[in-house]
Amino acid sequence: MPGDRGGAATKRADLYRMVMKDHVCPFGLKAKALLERKGFQVEDHWLETREQTDAFQEKHSVDTTPQVFIDNERVGGYDDLRRYFGQRELKCACAGGDSNVPLGFVSLTENIMMMVMGVWMPLRMYVLG
Repeated sequence: MPGDRGGAATKRADLYRMVMKDHVCPFGLKAKALLERKGFQVEDHWLETREQTDAFQEKHSVDTTPQVFIDNERVGGYDDLRRYFGQRELKCACAGGDSNVPLGFVSLTENIMMMVMGVWMPLRMYVLG
């Protein structure tokens, strides 16, 4: 099976982006880099002419490129991809996924420090100033 590495599951994404002689979409480059940083094998589909881009947009009922597909489901453009990863990471950390961070303790510590600083700043003005 293509992309199969000894039975290990490979995260795979399809990226459709404009790569033309006089224009390379910066958001397509950002989307590709983000996917690769997240460990995805990226199938990079170049839209090399205005006609290819227009046909792709019409076929998928979208107004912009790049467009990312993960598990054959359209995620969307670069901003959508960032939100997709942000939601997945936030869900993992807050729902007790693989995170070892004691989020309740961290939040409590932050709140106590904010309260102490809120009292200290005006008190400092009267004591020192």
